[in-house]
Amino acid sequence: MSKFDFFNLNRENIPVGLKPYTIAKNIFAIGIFEKGVTVYNQQVRALNLAYLLSNQFGAQEKKVAIIGAGVAGLTAAAALCVNNKNWKVSVFERRSDLCPLQQGNDTRWLHPHIYSWPASASTNPAAALPLMNWRAGRASDVADEILKQWESIQDKCNPSVYVETKYIKILSKTCEIEWLGYRISPKTDHLQARSGMRDTFDLIILATGFGEEVGPAEFPTISYWRNETYVQPRLDEKFQRFLISGHGDGALIDLFRLRIERFRQDRIIHDLFGRNSDAQTRLNEIFLTTKSKDIFAKLISIEKEILEPQIAILRTRLRKDTQVFLQADPKFGDCEIRDLFKGKASNMNRILLFLLLRCGGFTPIFMDLHVAVDKFGIAPSNVVCRHGTDPVGVLNALFIDYDDLSSSIRKCRGHEQKVEVTWPSGFWKSEVVS
Repeated sequence: MSKFDFFNLNRENIPVGLKPYTIAKNIFAIGIFEKGVTVYNQQVRALNLAYLLSNQFGAQEKKVAIIGAGVAGLTAAAALCVNNKNWKVSVFERRSDLCPLQQGNDTRWLHPHIYSWPASASTNPAAALPLMNWRAGRASDVADEILKQWESIQDKCNPSVYVETKYIKILSKTCEIEWLGYRISPKTDHLQARSGMRDTFDLIILATGFGEEVGPAEFPTISYWRNETYVQPRLDEKFQRFLISGHGDGALIDLFRLRIERFRQDRIIHDLFGRNSDAQTRLNEIFLTTKSKDIFAKLISIEKEILEPQIAILRTRLRKDTQVFLQADPKFGDCEIRDLFKGKASNMNRILLFLLLRCGGFTPIFMDLHVAVDKFGIAPSNVVCRHGTDPVGVLNALFIDYDDLSSSIRKCRGHEQKVEVTWPSGFWKSEVVS
């Protein structure tokens, strides 16, 4: 077997670094099944994959397709373009714009590191990435920063970009893609004529994100990335009850927005903990050394010693115009309060959840969603369902031969894509990046 003929469904032949990304021969996915799915983490995964592929194939001419033009997809495309001048990169986006989720969103705050709090340096507002860099800000502002840098990459490297590819299918056995969409002219940003094409690629990278949010049809919830007014006090001064279903990061952020005055992720950490490095260090040690199922008990054990001042401060910040019931994810069935702390939510959000619980900021409930809505008199428009997405459904819709891939995809899900930087300093070519 030659050096470059290792991508087959026998995962033992795949290089260790690429195993977490590989779902089929020459087909890779960025963060589709991962937890810790912040914008920054997805960019690090994209850059790590680009570095691994550049090292493995850099001397060869390659045609690369990247499916998805969100932040992760554009970061991967930029990284491959700047370090591999003999690679032809094509980017496909099913919506009409690049970075479509974050564009125009002024109600979500993005911070590169805050979700890793209480880890050290987690309050640093700078992403400090070698490509597609940004600072903490509104999602719309971050998208603007990313897109301006992408325009510079486009001018220098001329990748092909297709939008409105609402029809796109992949045949994994041959790395063929069939699509219908518009190509963006890199100089004018104008759409060229809509056309259907079929082409074979050497490498395919899936940066499709996680799919649309799922939830009961009778409780339609505005997408996490659309503008909403949860954080704002009501002008009519009417008291409102809300029910949030789910306990991942998205659900918890909405809980905090509805219950904490002037909530913003980095601001609330500063307001509660200030420069209390002892509390931060102690909390960090707990999350490094404690199993997820024991987090709640551990936080209880240090409450009087460490967390009482923060609980007292938070109690003064509770909103007076809302009441919120938090329903655990229905898949838990019969569960307890401690089970709210077992999920994939970030450490920062689990700490805030504990503080909010201890100051009576919300009511946890463990019952059927419909029963809870009737019992507590919640208006259907005030039911917020954050039940996650369906990444498997996204792949199923993309691949013509999905059934043949299902076994390999399951194995890919068993390998975590780390978010530690793997590329060496100075790897990305500064004359193209600048």
